[in-house]
Amino acid sequence: MNILANLATVLRPSDTALLLCELFTQYAARSTQNENMVQYTMLGELICYCSKCKLDLNHRITLMDGTRPKRVMCLTCKATHSFKDPDKPKTTKKNTTKGTAKALTKAKVSAQEKDWRLKLTDTAKTPSKYNMKEAYSMEELVYHPTFGRGIVVTFDHPDKIHVFFDEGLKVLKGLKKTA
Repeated sequence: MNILANLATVLRPSDTALLLCELFTQYAARSTQNENMVQYTMLGELICYCSKCKLDLNHRITLMDGTRPKRVMCLTCKATHSFKDPDKPKTTKKNTTKGTAKALTKAKVSAQEKDWRLKLTDTAKTPSKYNMKEAYSMEELVYHPTFGRGIVVTFDHPDKIHVFFDEGLKVLKGLKKTA
Protein backbone atom coordinates (compact mmCIF):
# COMPACT_ATOMS: atom_id res chain seq x y z
CA MET A 1 0.00 0.00 0.00
CA ASN A 2 2.97 2.35 0.58
CA ILE A 3 3.83 2.15 -3.11
CA LEU A 4 0.32 3.24 -4.05
CA ALA A 5 0.49 6.16 -1.61
CA ASN A 6 3.82 7.31 -3.09
CA LEU A 7 2.46 6.98 -6.63
CA ALA A 8 -0.64 8.94 -5.69
CA THR A 9 1.49 11.93 -4.68
CA VAL A 10 3.38 11.90 -8.02
CA LEU A 11 0.50 11.06 -10.40
CA ARG A 12 -2.57 13.07 -11.22
CA PRO A 13 -5.90 11.82 -9.76
CA SER A 14 -7.09 10.49 -13.15
CA ASP A 15 -3.85 8.52 -13.63
CA THR A 16 -4.13 7.10 -10.12
CA ALA A 17 -7.66 5.90 -10.81
CA LEU A 18 -6.55 4.20 -14.03
CA LEU A 19 -3.62 2.54 -12.27
CA LEU A 20 -5.86 1.27 -9.46
CA CYS A 21 -8.37 -0.12 -11.98
CA GLU A 22 -5.62 -1.94 -13.86
CA LEU A 23 -4.11 -3.40 -10.66
CA PHE A 24 -7.54 -4.54 -9.51
CA THR A 25 -8.31 -6.30 -12.82
CA GLN A 26 -4.92 -8.07 -12.73
CA TYR A 27 -5.53 -9.21 -9.14
CA ALA A 28 -9.05 -10.39 -10.00
CA ALA A 29 -7.74 -12.33 -13.01
CA ARG A 30 -5.07 -14.06 -10.86
CA SER A 31 -7.53 -14.98 -8.13
CA THR A 32 -10.00 -16.55 -10.60
CA GLN A 33 -7.16 -18.54 -12.19
CA ASN A 34 -6.19 -19.92 -8.79
CA GLU A 35 -9.82 -20.79 -8.00
CA ASN A 36 -10.14 -22.77 -11.25
CA MET A 37 -6.98 -24.79 -10.56
CA VAL A 38 -7.88 -27.63 -8.21
CA GLN A 39 -5.17 -28.86 -5.88
CA TYR A 40 -5.37 -32.67 -5.66
CA THR A 41 -3.76 -34.54 -2.77
CA MET A 42 -3.14 -38.21 -2.12
CA LEU A 43 -6.13 -39.78 -0.29
CA GLY A 44 -8.11 -36.60 -1.00
CA GLU A 45 -11.72 -36.78 -2.10
CA LEU A 46 -13.24 -35.59 -5.35
CA ILE A 47 -16.31 -36.12 -7.48
CA CYS A 48 -15.85 -38.00 -10.74
CA TYR A 49 -17.60 -40.59 -12.93
CA CYS A 50 -17.67 -44.15 -11.60
CA SER A 51 -17.59 -46.66 -14.45
CA LYS A 52 -19.18 -49.36 -12.27
CA CYS A 53 -21.99 -47.28 -10.73
CA LYS A 54 -22.42 -45.24 -13.96
CA LEU A 55 -22.81 -42.03 -11.91
CA ASP A 56 -20.79 -39.01 -10.76
CA LEU A 57 -19.93 -39.94 -7.16
CA ASN A 58 -17.41 -39.21 -4.40
CA HIS A 59 -14.04 -40.90 -4.94
CA ARG A 60 -10.81 -41.12 -2.95
CA ILE A 61 -7.50 -40.61 -4.77
CA THR A 62 -5.34 -43.74 -4.49
CA LEU A 63 -2.56 -42.97 -7.01
CA MET A 64 -1.16 -39.64 -8.19
CA ASP A 65 0.67 -38.81 -11.42
CA GLY A 66 2.51 -35.63 -10.48
CA THR A 67 -0.22 -33.16 -9.53
CA ARG A 68 -3.09 -35.08 -11.15
CA PRO A 69 -4.95 -38.16 -9.87
CA LYS A 70 -4.27 -41.35 -11.81
CA ARG A 71 -6.41 -43.93 -9.96
CA VAL A 72 -9.39 -43.38 -7.68
CA MET A 73 -11.61 -45.55 -5.47
CA CYS A 74 -15.38 -45.07 -5.47
CA LEU A 75 -16.62 -44.50 -1.92
CA THR A 76 -19.98 -46.08 -2.81
CA CYS A 77 -19.05 -49.38 -4.48
CA LYS A 78 -15.35 -49.52 -3.41
CA ALA A 79 -14.25 -50.17 -7.02
CA THR A 80 -10.87 -48.80 -8.13
CA HIS A 81 -10.54 -47.36 -11.63
CA SER A 82 -8.69 -44.73 -13.65
CA PHE A 83 -9.51 -41.10 -12.97
CA LYS A 84 -11.82 -39.61 -15.59
CA ASP A 85 -11.59 -35.82 -15.53
CA PRO A 86 -15.13 -34.40 -15.88
CA ASP A 87 -13.78 -31.12 -17.32
CA LYS A 88 -11.76 -32.82 -20.06
CA PRO A 89 -13.70 -33.15 -23.34
CA LYS A 90 -14.09 -36.66 -24.68
CA THR A 91 -12.19 -37.42 -27.88
CA THR A 92 -13.57 -39.78 -30.47
CA LYS A 93 -11.34 -41.78 -32.76
CA LYS A 94 -12.42 -42.41 -36.31
CA ASN A 95 -11.04 -45.55 -37.85
CA THR A 96 -11.61 -45.62 -41.60
CA THR A 97 -10.23 -49.14 -42.09
CA LYS A 98 -12.87 -50.56 -39.77
CA GLY A 99 -15.65 -49.09 -41.91
CA THR A 100 -14.23 -50.55 -45.11
CA ALA A 101 -13.81 -53.95 -43.45
CA LYS A 102 -17.46 -53.84 -42.39
CA ALA A 103 -18.48 -52.87 -45.91
CA LEU A 104 -16.50 -55.78 -47.37
CA THR A 105 -18.05 -58.17 -44.85
CA LYS A 106 -21.54 -56.88 -45.68
CA ALA A 107 -20.86 -57.29 -49.40
CA LYS A 108 -19.60 -60.84 -48.81
CA VAL A 109 -22.62 -61.68 -46.63
CA SER A 110 -25.07 -60.24 -49.15
CA ALA A 111 -23.49 -62.33 -51.94
CA GLN A 112 -23.70 -65.39 -49.72
CA GLU A 113 -27.31 -64.56 -48.83
CA LYS A 114 -28.22 -64.30 -52.52
CA ASP A 115 -26.72 -67.75 -53.08
CA TRP A 116 -28.63 -69.19 -50.10
CA ARG A 117 -31.90 -67.55 -51.21
CA LEU A 118 -31.46 -69.03 -54.69
CA LYS A 119 -30.95 -72.53 -53.23
CA LEU A 120 -33.87 -71.96 -50.83
CA THR A 121 -36.29 -71.29 -53.70
CA ASP A 122 -35.30 -74.53 -55.46
CA THR A 123 -38.59 -76.44 -55.53
CA ALA A 124 -37.15 -79.60 -57.08
CA LYS A 125 -35.88 -80.72 -53.66
CA THR A 126 -38.31 -81.48 -50.86
CA PRO A 127 -37.19 -80.29 -47.43
CA SER A 128 -36.96 -82.71 -44.53
CA LYS A 129 -38.97 -81.87 -41.42
CA TYR A 130 -36.76 -80.25 -38.74
CA ASN A 131 -36.06 -82.41 -35.68
CA MET A 132 -33.45 -81.34 -33.13
CA LYS A 133 -32.32 -84.97 -32.61
CA GLU A 134 -31.60 -85.61 -36.29
CA ALA A 135 -28.30 -85.14 -38.11
CA TYR A 136 -28.03 -82.76 -41.07
CA SER A 137 -25.54 -82.18 -43.87
CA MET A 138 -24.37 -78.92 -45.44
CA GLU A 139 -26.90 -77.20 -47.73
CA GLU A 140 -29.66 -79.62 -46.78
CA LEU A 141 -33.16 -78.17 -47.00
CA VAL A 142 -35.24 -78.32 -43.80
CA TYR A 143 -38.77 -77.25 -42.91
CA HIS A 144 -39.24 -75.63 -39.49
CA PRO A 145 -42.81 -75.23 -38.11
CA THR A 146 -42.17 -71.60 -37.00
CA PHE A 147 -39.58 -70.26 -39.48
CA GLY A 148 -40.65 -72.22 -42.57
CA ARG A 149 -38.30 -73.46 -45.28
CA GLY A 150 -34.55 -73.17 -44.59
CA ILE A 151 -31.12 -74.34 -45.68
CA VAL A 152 -28.33 -75.63 -43.39
CA VAL A 153 -25.29 -73.38 -43.92
CA THR A 154 -22.78 -74.06 -41.09
CA PHE A 155 -22.16 -76.14 -37.98
CA ASP A 156 -21.15 -74.38 -34.76
CA HIS A 157 -20.77 -76.99 -32.03
CA PRO A 158 -21.38 -80.70 -32.20
CA ASP A 159 -25.05 -80.03 -31.46
CA LYS A 160 -25.67 -76.59 -33.11
CA ILE A 161 -26.50 -75.82 -36.74
CA HIS A 162 -26.93 -72.50 -38.55
CA VAL A 163 -29.98 -72.51 -40.79
CA PHE A 164 -30.82 -69.70 -43.21
CA PHE A 165 -34.55 -68.93 -43.48
CA ASP A 166 -36.40 -66.22 -45.42
CA GLU A 167 -36.25 -63.96 -42.35
CA GLY A 168 -32.54 -64.53 -41.72
CA LEU A 169 -29.97 -66.81 -40.12
CA LYS A 170 -31.03 -68.83 -37.05
CA VAL A 171 -29.06 -71.12 -34.73
CA LEU A 172 -30.89 -74.37 -34.04
CA LYS A 173 -30.14 -77.53 -32.16
CA GLY A 174 -29.09 -80.35 -34.47
CA LEU A 175 -26.30 -82.78 -35.24
CA LYS A 176 -23.80 -82.91 -38.10
CA LYS A 177 -24.10 -85.89 -40.42
CA THR A 178 -20.99 -87.98 -40.55
CA ALA A 179 -20.10 -89.33 -43.99
